[in-house]
Amino acid sequence: MPGSSPGMTIRVGDVLRTASCPLVEVAADEPLPSIARLMTFAGLTAVLQIAPCGRPVRLMTECCVLRRLAAGADNSAEPAVLRCEPMDLLSDVADAILHGHVQAALVEHQGERIAVLTLDAISDFLSGAST
Repeated sequence: MPGSSPGMTIRVGDVLRTASCPLVEVAADEPLPSIARLMTFAGLTAVLQIAPCGRPVRLMTECCVLRRLAAGADNSAEPAVLRCEPMDLLSDVADAILHGHVQAALVEHQGERIAVLTLDAISDFLSGAST
């Protein structure tokens, strides 16, 4: 792992410093094909859908978009948005992602949304592929 040694504590912020974890927000009622085009064009692995009041509604990953397009569903219910902070242990957040059957977590710091942490970003970080 980049800059780590055995027994070193890895935090979400460590991943954010090296991996690409952009936060891109779209309207909650944005049509699925439009979200898919945006993600493809911008090379995004996830976007955050936001309600008109500014509340995060769901994290849409590539997997979610493909599953919904294949099923013909547009904006059906999703699990609650998983949230974490930069100081959270990466192992705890990865465990929550995997056990929550979601593909990403919203990273917030002092009440501000700052990034979307995806399984791809975690994998890149752990494999040392990020620089």
